[in-house]
This record gives sequence, structure tokens and C-alpha cells, in this order.
Amino acid sequence: MKKLSIISCFVFLLVSSIVFASEIEPSDFSFHDETVTFNSATIEGYRSYQQYDIFLNLTRGWNLVMAGTSFFDEYVLPGSELGMKDIEVVFGIFPASKQYIPLHPQPDEKQQEKLKKIISSTIPEEREEIKTTAKWIFAKKSGILKLKSSVFYDVIALWDGWNLVALNTFLEDASLNDYKGSCKILKAYEFKDNRWIRWDLDKAIEKSDLGKGLAIKTGNDCVMYGSEEKMTPPALPED
Repeated sequence: MKKLSIISCFVFLLVSSIVFASEIEPSDFSFHDETVTFNSATIEGYRSYQQYDIFLNLTRGWNLVMAGTSFFDEYVLPGSELGMKDIEVVFGIFPASKQYIPLHPQPDEKQQEKLKKIISSTIPEEREEIKTTAKWIFAKKSGILKLKSSVFYDVIALWDGWNLVALNTFLEDASLNDYKGSCKILKAYEFKDNRWIRWDLDKAIEKSDLGKGLAIKTGNDCVMYGSEEKMTPPALPED
């Protein structure tokens, strides 16, 4: 797997959202009745969840999970086993330039200015997409982190090479091949027990998989989306 460049300082949070895992309590999704063209794919309408609560089951050490970009105490829900004090660091990735950026702990003023310049050098599409990519979270101990969050979509932009993709509820019961859209998906891995494990591209994504992050390699800039089968009655007799 190609190494990703790491920015070794803490990021100023310019975009917001959060984390989710094998249990999610979303609000009703919104349907956006518009046609958009992105990464050479044309999408006629898409869906999004604007708000949801998430219960993230973290193990001690590194976890690749669905997460956003805001990590503050006020986002932690009552009854959460873990708080932000139990999280050592969080890294996100700009998917086009393949650069890691630290999202937690919060940067000081000098670090903010430096990172603003780095972020401004990225393309607008990846600055938006980093909100919904999977994140690396290093937990000091195992436990459940309960957070309130916002925004994920049923279309997922990927760029040529490796991408960190979060498995959200729109992918449930589909496989990566079912949901590949315009992507030429070459391979995928999940990170478990401190090692990479190959992910079957034809495996149906179960409820227990939701909230996981996958490293997915694609051969093109593209968009993942579902292709719903159109139900039509059987043909009439020929004679």
C-alpha cells in the first residue's frame, strides 16, 4: 500500500461533522433533487442524513472508523464510556492529495495559521469530502464513545489510488461491487487487531459493519453510488 504523506502538526478545524459505529440513530434523510457532475460521474439526485447519534466501539490503539472533523467535549453524549480525554490523537485525510492531517487535540494559534495555508492549497472538493471520509482514532483505552453528529451521503467521491471510506447506512445489504458506481475498485482492506485484513468486494455489508472504515484502492477518480434495480412485471406471452 502506497505510503501517505503526514502533516506532523495539529489541524485547525475548518469543517464539521463526527463519528458513528455499529449503532446509529439518524433523523429522516433528505433527498436532493438535482443533477451533479463530480469526478467524471453524473448523479441525478442524492440523499443525505443531516443529524444522527453514533455509538463508536473503540479498542485500545488505532481504529479506522467513520468520523467527522469536530472533536469537542460538547459533542460527547450522556452515558458515553469514553470522553475526549481518552482519545490520544485523530487523523483525517485529504483524499485527492493523500495527505494526513491531525484533527485532535486542538492546535494552538501558531499551528492554526500554518495549517490554514496547507488546507488552502488543497482542492475544494477534497476539503468538502474530508468531512465524511474514515478517520484514524487512537484510543487510550477500549470503550464506547457516544457522539452527536451531522451529515453523510449516499454518494461517495473517491480519487485514483487509496481512499479511506466510511461504511454508512446507505451501504447496508450491498457489497462494494454493488455500490461501486463509476469506480474501478481494485481491492479493499479493513484494519483489525492492528493489521490489515483483505475485504471481499462481493461481501454484503451487514449492520455490524456500519461505522467501519475501509482502505479502498480505485483505478480512477470516481463516485461510489448504488444502482437500484428497477422492478417491472413479467413480459406478456408471445402467442
